[in-house]
Amino acid sequence: MKSSHLITLLLVISSSQVWAYGSDSSTKACVKPKFSHFQPVNNSEVATNSTFTFIASPQTNPETLEVTVKGQPVELTITEKNKNFYVSGTLPASISHDFVRINIAAESPSKCRGADGWLLKVN
Repeated sequence: MKSSHLITLLLVISSSQVWAYGSDSSTKACVKPKFSHFQPVNNSEVATNSTFTFIASPQTNPETLEVTVKGQPVELTITEKNKNFYVSGTLPASISHDFVRINIAAESPSKCRGADGWLLKVN
């Protein structure tokens, strides 16, 4: 009799552990947007009011793309090509003789947030 109780207990414990983890097919992975091909390259010296470009991955919702420089939002031109998004903008004219970071943030269609950026020296 004791062995049947032990077997029942083991079956209950093992089946509850399986349910605790859920099914892999029911959960979706969070894929963040990625950014690359920064131009001008990191730590470059540029003139005031210079143009910059980068590529956002296909996992990017272009409507959520935000770029700021020294806290100032930058107006963007976004072009889709080969499933990527080619993004360009211009540094604010008010920034000169300073180091700046171009900050990028965006969400994927599944609402995962990605961020990146790079540094430039503005003459």
